[in-house]
Amino acid sequence: MFIEIQRQMEIRPSSQADDYHVTMAVKKRPKKKNWVAGVATVSTYPPEGTFTKPAMEMAKIMARKDVSPLGIGSAIRMVQYFINRSGKNLSPERRMELEKAKRILQK
Repeated sequence: MFIEIQRQMEIRPSSQADDYHVTMAVKKRPKKKNWVAGVATVSTYPPEGTFTKPAMEMAKIMARKDVSPLGIGSAIRMVQYFINRSGKNLSPERRMELEKAKRILQK
């Protein structure tokens, strides 16, 4: 992915009268909002509190047809979505438990 960078050149005299230094100022575009915040799903319906349970129990819940009517792949994507949505607020222990649930679903 390419980042558009606008570069501006500025020439300033140095301490010696006949030397010039060239400096570049780099301006980046403002950061966009996270895409994951605006996602709405209509294919997976996990019950409240599913992602706070142990990995095996979470995998069993997510594998049910009433929760993931489009199949196991949909369940795996929903667990990954939850990980992405949590971001830096997710504790390392909880992240490991969610990753474990993903591995269980992949088997």
